[in-house]
Amino acid sequence: MTQPEILVPQSTWTLTNLQAIMERLLPIQSQPDGTLYAELHGANFIVVTKSFHHVRLWILDPQKVDSGVVQSEMSLENPLHLVDPYTQAAILGLAWVPEPTRIYCAGLGAGRVPLVLHHHLPHATIDCTEIDPTVLEMATRFFGFGQDERMRVHVADGRRWLEAAVPYHYIFVDVFLDRGYVPYWLSTVEFYELCRQRLTPGGILVVNLLTEDEYLADRVVTLQQVFGEAEGDVMVCPLHEGNTVLFAVNRTAETPAPDREALIQRTVDLQADQHFAFPLATRSLDLTTDFAGAGIDLTTAQPLYDVTPPPAYFDLLPALENLLTPIDPTLPCPCGSGEPYGMCHGSVQVD
Repeated sequence: MTQPEILVPQSTWTLTNLQAIMERLLPIQSQPDGTLYAELHGANFIVVTKSFHHVRLWILDPQKVDSGVVQSEMSLENPLHLVDPYTQAAILGLAWVPEPTRIYCAGLGAGRVPLVLHHHLPHATIDCTEIDPTVLEMATRFFGFGQDERMRVHVADGRRWLEAAVPYHYIFVDVFLDRGYVPYWLSTVEFYELCRQRLTPGGILVVNLLTEDEYLADRVVTLQQVFGEAEGDVMVCPLHEGNTVLFAVNRTAETPAPDREALIQRTVDLQADQHFAFPLATRSLDLTTDFAGAGIDLTTAQPLYDVTPPPAYFDLLPALENLLTPIDPTLPCPCGSGEPYGMCHGSVQVD
């Protein structure tokens, strides 16, 4: 049964919601700088630190000297300011769909992107999936994230959830494990075909990837194979901070893809209307269809398919558990297969 649209005056909503966010953050505001949380979860440490009014979420592999990338960051003084450039770029999806009413986010992290979309779009409902309940706990406890009738987080595999979902105007895929591992079956032709099937006409798919990902070019041509009927259907926002954000529009005869100039103008209008706490219009200037100019060489890239993963792909899969902190075997496997962990990588005996 279709639920009635929730109509809330935007000015009233934004004031009330910002107050609610700040109240949820009061316990963190009162904490001294330092480590707020550090526990072994599976084979990794989940760590939350506070420094100079900023809170950061880390996932650290104690067996890897190169582990230690900040997963999420938030300003306690201005929680609606997206600190990470890739999160700012993710909001550029609004240039294609300025008023989405159904949004799907695969991968929660600290909940930064869905929190901001939820705040600025009072008529939108947002579904998020996250395979790790501890990540949801960290977002709620330390980053002001909250759920209500318009914002729901489902502990589920992102692809399996989408298979059973109704259409969305805006899909954001941001799924990583430690050291940048992307679950394989959330970056294949078949997965992007599913995303397109679940997008409304003219809807937008936003995908966050790591610039140093050795399969970045393969992921780009995979996306182009599904969405790239014409130039402009797939665009990239290259960032200098380690991320590359891709955009793919569900073009139809009735909903042609806007060109770059139109997209930039829309972000200018959005900035004036929404008063984002970050430079969305400036970020849009990085949008391009020139992948070579963005440093992505597609010459030898090959699409990724469900049944033919590259031979060494799963060598990048981080250690998932140890004997002291095993993973719940009923949760989705972090490898991206969609199977319960106990029936996938969890079926292998831990040494």
